[in-house]
Amino acid sequence: MNVAIGEKIAEGAESVVFRGSIMGVDVVVKIRVSRSYRHPEYDRVFRSYRTRTEVRVMADLLAKGLRVPTPILVDMENYVIVMTYIRGRKLSHVISDLGGETLEEIYRDIGRQVGVMHASGIYHGDLTVSNIMITDRKEVYLIDFGLSGYSRDVEEYAIDLHLFDRSTRSLAPARADELFEAFMKGYQASFPRYLEVVERMKDIRRRGRYIEERLRRKLRREAYTS
Repeated sequence: MNVAIGEKIAEGAESVVFRGSIMGVDVVVKIRVSRSYRHPEYDRVFRSYRTRTEVRVMADLLAKGLRVPTPILVDMENYVIVMTYIRGRKLSHVISDLGGETLEEIYRDIGRQVGVMHASGIYHGDLTVSNIMITDRKEVYLIDFGLSGYSRDVEEYAIDLHLFDRSTRSLAPARADELFEAFMKGYQASFPRYLEVVERMKDIRRRGRYIEERLRRKLRREAYTS
Protein backbone atom coordinates (compact mmCIF):
# COMPACT_ATOMS: atom_id res chain seq x y z
CA MET A 1 0.00 0.00 0.00
CA ASN A 2 1.54 3.30 -1.11
CA VAL A 3 1.73 6.19 1.36
CA ALA A 4 1.98 9.73 0.01
CA ILE A 5 4.23 11.84 2.26
CA GLY A 6 3.21 15.44 2.80
CA GLU A 7 4.31 18.27 5.09
CA LYS A 8 6.54 17.76 8.08
CA ILE A 9 4.57 18.07 11.33
CA ALA A 10 7.34 17.70 13.88
CA GLU A 11 10.96 16.70 14.35
CA GLY A 12 12.48 15.41 17.54
CA ALA A 13 15.78 13.97 18.68
CA GLU A 14 14.94 10.51 17.36
CA SER A 15 12.19 10.84 14.75
CA VAL A 16 10.58 12.97 12.08
CA VAL A 17 6.80 13.08 11.76
CA PHE A 18 4.97 13.85 8.52
CA ARG A 19 1.40 14.22 7.45
CA GLY A 20 0.54 11.75 4.73
CA SER A 21 -2.30 10.01 2.97
CA ILE A 22 -3.35 6.52 1.92
CA MET A 23 -5.98 6.35 -0.81
CA GLY A 24 -7.06 9.89 0.07
CA VAL A 25 -7.25 9.24 3.82
CA ASP A 26 -5.09 11.43 6.07
CA VAL A 27 -2.48 9.62 8.15
CA VAL A 28 0.59 10.40 10.24
CA VAL A 29 3.93 8.94 9.18
CA LYS A 30 6.58 8.65 11.89
CA ILE A 31 10.11 7.79 10.80
CA ARG A 32 12.69 6.91 13.43
CA VAL A 33 15.87 8.27 11.89
CA SER A 34 19.47 7.12 12.11
CA ARG A 35 21.95 9.18 14.11
CA SER A 36 25.64 9.28 13.21
CA TYR A 37 26.76 9.52 16.86
CA ARG A 38 25.52 5.97 17.50
CA HIS A 39 27.39 2.85 16.46
CA PRO A 40 25.60 1.49 13.35
CA GLU A 41 24.63 -1.82 14.96
CA TYR A 42 23.55 -0.12 18.16
CA ASP A 43 21.56 2.36 16.09
CA ARG A 44 19.77 -0.47 14.29
CA VAL A 45 18.91 -2.31 17.51
CA PHE A 46 17.70 0.88 19.17
CA ARG A 47 15.44 1.95 16.32
CA SER A 48 14.01 -1.53 15.95
CA TYR A 49 13.25 -1.86 19.67
CA ARG A 50 11.70 1.58 20.05
CA THR A 51 9.56 1.18 16.92
CA ARG A 52 8.31 -2.23 18.02
CA THR A 53 7.60 -1.04 21.57
CA GLU A 54 5.73 2.07 20.42
CA VAL A 55 3.43 0.04 18.17
CA ARG A 56 2.83 -2.58 20.85
CA VAL A 57 1.96 0.09 23.43
CA MET A 58 -0.56 1.78 21.14
CA ALA A 59 -2.15 -1.56 20.26
CA ASP A 60 -2.43 -2.55 23.93
CA LEU A 61 -3.97 0.80 24.89
CA LEU A 62 -6.45 0.61 22.03
CA ALA A 63 -7.47 -2.82 23.30
CA LYS A 64 -8.15 -1.18 26.67
CA GLY A 65 -10.50 1.30 25.00
CA LEU A 66 -8.22 4.35 25.25
CA ARG A 67 -8.06 7.10 22.65
CA VAL A 68 -4.66 6.85 21.02
CA PRO A 69 -3.54 6.81 17.39
CA THR A 70 -4.19 3.51 15.62
CA PRO A 71 -1.18 1.92 13.90
CA ILE A 72 -2.10 1.19 10.28
CA LEU A 73 1.21 0.07 8.79
CA VAL A 74 4.58 -0.74 10.30
CA ASP A 75 7.78 -0.99 8.25
CA MET A 76 10.38 -2.53 10.55
CA GLU A 77 13.09 -2.46 7.88
CA ASN A 78 12.87 1.34 7.66
CA TYR A 79 11.56 1.99 11.20
CA VAL A 80 8.37 3.65 10.01
CA ILE A 81 4.97 3.74 11.71
CA VAL A 82 1.90 4.90 9.79
CA MET A 83 -0.99 5.75 12.08
CA THR A 84 -4.34 7.50 12.08
CA TYR A 85 -4.38 11.28 11.86
CA ILE A 86 -6.06 12.87 14.89
CA ARG A 87 -7.97 15.97 13.88
CA GLY A 88 -7.63 18.42 16.71
CA ARG A 89 -5.24 20.71 18.53
CA LYS A 90 -2.68 20.09 21.21
CA LEU A 91 -3.81 20.83 24.75
CA SER A 92 -0.84 23.17 25.05
CA HIS A 93 -2.37 25.31 22.28
CA VAL A 94 -5.91 25.51 23.66
CA ILE A 95 -5.50 25.40 27.44
CA SER A 96 -5.83 29.18 27.75
CA ASP A 97 -8.94 29.28 25.53
CA LEU A 98 -11.09 26.66 27.24
CA GLY A 99 -13.66 27.44 29.92
CA GLY A 100 -13.28 26.17 33.46
CA GLU A 101 -15.82 23.35 33.42
CA THR A 102 -14.76 22.14 29.98
CA LEU A 103 -11.10 22.12 30.93
CA GLU A 104 -11.74 20.31 34.20
CA GLU A 105 -13.74 17.65 32.36
CA ILE A 106 -10.87 17.25 29.91
CA TYR A 107 -8.43 16.83 32.80
CA ARG A 108 -10.65 14.23 34.45
CA ASP A 109 -10.69 12.27 31.20
CA ILE A 110 -6.91 12.56 30.86
CA GLY A 111 -6.58 11.27 34.43
CA ARG A 112 -8.93 8.37 33.70
CA GLN A 113 -7.00 7.34 30.59
CA VAL A 114 -3.62 7.67 32.30
CA GLY A 115 -4.95 5.58 35.19
CA VAL A 116 -6.00 2.81 32.80
CA MET A 117 -2.61 3.04 31.11
CA HIS A 118 -0.74 2.67 34.40
CA ALA A 119 -3.04 -0.11 35.58
CA SER A 120 -2.02 -1.92 32.38
CA GLY A 121 1.65 -1.67 33.35
CA ILE A 122 2.46 1.00 30.75
CA TYR A 123 4.11 4.38 31.30
CA HIS A 124 4.11 7.18 28.73
CA GLY A 125 7.58 8.58 29.36
CA ASP A 126 6.82 12.09 28.06
CA LEU A 127 3.37 12.92 29.40
CA THR A 128 2.97 16.65 28.85
CA VAL A 129 0.25 18.99 27.62
CA SER A 130 1.99 18.92 24.23
CA ASN A 131 1.26 15.21 23.90
CA ILE A 132 -2.48 15.48 24.46
CA MET A 133 -4.77 16.19 21.50
CA ILE A 134 -8.23 17.74 21.89
CA THR A 135 -10.72 17.32 19.06
CA ASP A 136 -13.49 19.78 18.17
CA ARG A 137 -15.87 17.50 20.10
CA LYS A 138 -13.57 17.84 23.14
CA GLU A 139 -12.43 14.23 22.90
CA VAL A 140 -9.06 13.55 24.52
CA TYR A 141 -6.33 11.60 22.73
CA LEU A 142 -2.95 10.63 24.17
CA ILE A 143 -0.22 10.79 21.52
CA ASP A 144 3.52 10.28 20.98
CA PHE A 145 4.51 7.04 22.69
CA GLY A 146 8.10 7.21 21.49
CA LEU A 147 9.47 7.02 25.06
CA SER A 148 6.80 4.70 26.47
CA GLY A 149 7.43 1.30 27.96
CA TYR A 150 6.28 -1.46 30.28
CA SER A 151 6.95 -1.39 34.01
CA ARG A 152 5.28 -2.05 37.35
CA ASP A 153 7.57 0.44 39.10
CA VAL A 154 5.48 3.27 40.57
CA GLU A 155 8.42 5.61 39.99
CA GLU A 156 7.72 5.48 36.26
CA TYR A 157 4.06 6.34 36.85
CA ALA A 158 4.97 9.11 39.30
CA ILE A 159 7.31 10.63 36.72
CA ASP A 160 4.42 10.68 34.24
CA LEU A 161 2.26 12.58 36.74
CA HIS A 162 5.10 14.91 37.71
CA LEU A 163 5.82 15.80 34.08
CA PHE A 164 2.16 16.38 33.31
CA ASP A 165 1.60 18.54 36.39
CA ARG A 166 4.76 20.53 35.71
CA SER A 167 3.79 21.16 32.08
CA THR A 168 0.33 22.32 33.17
CA ARG A 169 1.80 24.71 35.73
CA SER A 170 4.09 26.22 33.12
CA LEU A 171 1.11 27.23 30.94
CA ALA A 172 -1.74 27.71 33.44
CA PRO A 173 -0.18 28.41 36.84
CA ALA A 174 -3.29 30.10 38.26
CA ARG A 175 -5.47 27.06 37.50
CA ALA A 176 -2.92 24.30 37.98
CA ASP A 177 -4.15 23.14 41.41
CA GLU A 178 -7.78 22.76 40.37
CA LEU A 179 -6.80 21.10 37.10
CA PHE A 180 -4.55 18.58 38.81
CA GLU A 181 -7.34 17.86 41.29
CA ALA A 182 -9.66 17.14 38.36
CA PHE A 183 -6.97 14.92 36.81
CA MET A 184 -6.62 12.98 40.05
CA LYS A 185 -10.37 12.36 40.28
CA GLY A 186 -10.19 10.51 36.97
CA TYR A 187 -6.89 8.86 37.83
CA GLN A 188 -7.90 7.40 41.18
CA ALA A 189 -11.14 6.08 39.70
CA SER A 190 -9.19 3.92 37.23
CA PHE A 191 -5.98 3.04 39.09
CA PRO A 192 -6.25 1.33 42.50
CA ARG A 193 -2.59 2.05 43.38
CA TYR A 194 -2.99 5.80 42.93
CA LEU A 195 -1.99 6.62 46.52
CA GLU A 196 1.40 4.95 46.01
CA VAL A 197 1.95 7.00 42.88
CA VAL A 198 0.94 10.26 44.56
CA GLU A 199 3.32 9.64 47.46
CA ARG A 200 6.15 8.87 45.06
CA MET A 201 5.36 12.01 43.07
CA LYS A 202 5.59 14.06 46.28
CA ASP A 203 8.95 12.44 46.92
CA ILE A 204 10.05 13.40 43.42
CA ARG A 205 9.11 17.00 44.12
CA ARG A 206 11.04 16.93 47.41
CA ARG A 207 14.13 15.69 45.62
CA GLY A 208 14.02 18.85 43.51
CA ARG A 209 17.14 19.41 41.44
CA TYR A 210 18.29 15.84 41.95
CA ILE A 211 15.19 14.37 40.38
CA GLU A 212 15.19 16.92 37.54
CA GLU A 213 18.67 15.76 36.59
CA ARG A 214 17.52 12.16 36.97
CA LEU A 215 14.63 12.88 34.61
CA ARG A 216 17.01 14.30 32.04
CA ARG A 217 19.21 11.24 32.35
CA LYS A 218 16.14 8.99 32.09
CA LEU A 219 15.01 10.65 28.87
CA ARG A 220 18.49 10.28 27.43
CA ARG A 221 18.61 6.65 28.54
CA GLU A 222 15.19 5.91 27.02
CA ALA A 223 16.27 7.62 23.82
CA TYR A 224 19.55 5.79 23.44
CA THR A 225 19.46 2.49 25.29
CA SER A 226 15.89 1.28 25.76
